[in-house]
Amino acid sequence: MKKRALWKDIWREIWHSKSRFLSILALIMLGVAFFVGIKATGPDMIETADRYYKENKLADFSIQSTYGLDESDKALLEKTSGVKQVDMGYSADLLLNQDRLAMRIYSYDGKKSLNQYEALSGRVPNKSGEIALDATKKMNKKYQIGDTVTFVSGDGSKLKGTLKKDKFKVVGFVRSPMFIEKDSRGTSSVGNGSTDAFAVIPKQDFDSNVYTVANLQFRDMADKKAFSNGYKDAEESNKAKLEKLLNKQADKRLRKMQQDGYAKLDQAEKKLKAQEAKLAMSESTAAQAGVEKKSRTHGGKGKTRNQATKVATRTIKNRGA
Repeated sequence: MKKRALWKDIWREIWHSKSRFLSILALIMLGVAFFVGIKATGPDMIETADRYYKENKLADFSIQSTYGLDESDKALLEKTSGVKQVDMGYSADLLLNQDRLAMRIYSYDGKKSLNQYEALSGRVPNKSGEIALDATKKMNKKYQIGDTVTFVSGDGSKLKGTLKKDKFKVVGFVRSPMFIEKDSRGTSSVGNGSTDAFAVIPKQDFDSNVYTVANLQFRDMADKKAFSNGYKDAEESNKAKLEKLLNKQADKRLRKMQQDGYAKLDQAEKKLKAQEAKLAMSESTAAQAGVEKKSRTHGGKGKTRNQATKVATRTIKNRGA
């Protein structure tokens, strides 16, 4: 009896306040729906990102040096325990001459390299003089496939010593796993300090005797899901390993650059001394030739005086006769 009376009272209260009851019920359902959606969306987003990173072979680490990287650095990285793949490449911060946009230029070396580019329109560059631009709304609005773009140095002067050419033909618009945000492309050493977009050109179009970036992939990170605790732990471990390994490489690179500079200076000094010796010999030869010429001139004058004396003597003798 007591339970029946209770239920009667509950239903009576609901009946007399239907609108309030339905409002509370709708709020509860909405809150539950949001909670379930957020709870499910996070793992789905991580799963999607992980699949995208693996399909495009996103590098686990990118190593850069202000002194550049050479073959000794590459050999050292390849011998590091746990390293699955090492890709050496080039990058440069330049201004796009047409609009003065700050561009980050990356080298491209085929389908086997890390950090693969996905062509949303057109294709990736495979010939010298071709370029693929960042597939942002800004770049798609300003440029089209078939256009020619020109790069200049950070101060706006003609490009020298960075790329083998400064004009490139646009062959496509690409997306990179290195940039998952729509607009942000990181910092830049030219322009206003912010990178407007990136671009990709063939590796052979860079004019540099040292690499500027090394992309690495580790075996113990390749099978782990991105953003997971296991991936983060492996990342910290491998990062510490790389820092310890590369700690002395900067000093070695600096010493090598100094040695190369001293060697070039020695060669220049040797050439200078050789030229000085050659110049001194030429001056000595010229001076000796001048002395001989002067001697001949004085000898000729003496002969002329002797002949004049003889003529005068003969004239006197004739008069005496």
